Amino acid sequence: MANINFRPNKGKSVKDPSKPQKIYIRYCAGRKVDFNASTNASVLIEDWDMEKQRVKNRSHLTNRQEVNSLLTNLTKYFEDFEAENIKNGITPTYETVKNFFNDFFTEHKPEAKPMTFWEFTEQYIHEAKTKPNPITKKPLSKNTLKDYILTRNVLQQFNNEVKRFDFDDIDSEWYSKFCDWCDQRGFKDNYKGKHIKTLKTFMNVALEKSMTTNRNHLHRTFSVFKEETENIYLSLNELQQFWELDLSENPTKELARDLFLIGCYTGLRVSDYGNLKPTSIRDLQGVKMFVVKTQKTKQTVAIPMHPIVESILIKYNGIPPKMFDQKINYNIKLVAKEVELVNDVETTATIGGKEVTIKRKKYELVTTHTARRSFCTNAYLTGMDSHDIMAISGHSTEKNFLKYIKVTPEERAVKMSKSKFFTNATALKVV
Repeated sequence: MANINFRPNKGKSVKDPSKPQKIYIRYCAGRKVDFNASTNASVLIEDWDMEKQRVKNRSHLTNRQEVNSLLTNLTKYFEDFEAENIKNGITPTYETVKNFFNDFFTEHKPEAKPMTFWEFTEQYIHEAKTKPNPITKKPLSKNTLKDYILTRNVLQQFNNEVKRFDFDDIDSEWYSKFCDWCDQRGFKDNYKGKHIKTLKTFMNVALEKSMTTNRNHLHRTFSVFKEETENIYLSLNELQQFWELDLSENPTKELARDLFLIGCYTGLRVSDYGNLKPTSIRDLQGVKMFVVKTQKTKQTVAIPMHPIVESILIKYNGIPPKMFDQKINYNIKLVAKEVELVNDVETTATIGGKEVTIKRKKYELVTTHTARRSFCTNAYLTGMDSHDIMAISGHSTEKNFLKYIKVTPEERAVKMSKSKFFTNATALKVV
C-alpha cells in the first residue's frame, strides 16, 4: 500500500521559522519508489498542522483554502493512481510517478486570466521606461512618458467618478461620457484631445499584442480634438531689444536671457540648448557651427553660429552655465516685460466645450518654446529655404512646418513681394 504525505521543507528542520517553507509531497510505493517533489505552495512552519498535514485554519492566512484544496486534490489524484495500478497489477517506477506528478500540474493549470486595461497600461508604461519603441527602435522621451502617466491618471479619475471600464467598454458611448466629463472639468479641447490620442495609442498597442479585440477606437467618430493655438514669436527687432538690455546687475535674469537667445538663434529645443557642451562647437571651412544630436529625435543637426550667440559664448568664456527650464520661463517673462512687450494678445480656445477669448500681455506668453518658434518664423521670413529650416527644427513635412511658424498673411505677402515673380524688371507691359 502506497503512502502519501505532505511536509514543509521535506520534513527537515527549519533554520529560520520566519521564512515560508515549500510544501513537498512524498509518495512511497514499495521499496523502489520514494518520490519527493515541491507542490510550489509555501507555509510558515508555525501555521502548519503536522498531524492533519494541512495549513492551519487561521483567519490571517488568506490563501489557506487554496493551498489545502491543492493538497486534497493531489491526495485524491495519487489515490486514484494507486487504485488503477492495483487493479491492473502494475508496479510503477520512479519515472512513472514523476511523470504522473507533472501531468497533474499540466491538467490542473489554471487558465491565464486576461489582463485588464489597467494592468496592461501599468505594464506598458513600466516597460516603456527601459525598452525601445518596437516601431522606431528608440526609447520614449521623458516627456512622452509623462504624458502616458498623466493620461492614465486622468482615465483613472474618470473610471472612479463616472464609469468603471475595461477594454470592452471603450466604445462611442464611453467616448461621449468621457468628453462630457472633460468639459465639466473645464479642460481645453487640446488637453482633452491629448488624452484621447494617448488612449488610442494604448488601445493600438493592446490590439497588436492581442490583449483586446476591441476596435471601436479606430472609428472616425472616436476623433481627437485639436485646435490651432495662438502661440507667439519674437521678431528680430524684439530679439535685438532683448540682447541690448543691460542686465549686468541681475546675473540670474541675464543668464536666462542669454540661454533663451541661444534658442532663438539656433532653433534648438530647451532640452538641447540648455545642455550644449564645448564639444558641440565645430569649425568647418571657416564656418563656426553647433553640431548637436537632439534629445527628442536623436537626429544630428548642424547650425551656423549667429554673431549674437558667438558674443554670448565670449562673454561666458564658453558655454553658459545650465539653468532649469522653470527658472528660465520665470525670468524670461520678466525680461520681456522690461523690454516693454506689453501689447495685448488675444487668444481663443475651447474650454469646457465653449469657445473662450482670452486677452493677455505679450510678455506673459513668452516661454522657452517661444525661442524655437521665433527661430523658425524669422528664418522663414528672411528667406531661408524651408527645407533647411526643417532640417534643424525636425518637422517631417512642410505642411506641419507652415502650421508651426507664426506668420501673418501680411508678413507672408511682404516675403512674397521680394520674389522674382514680383520684382521681375522685364514684366510684360500691361495693355
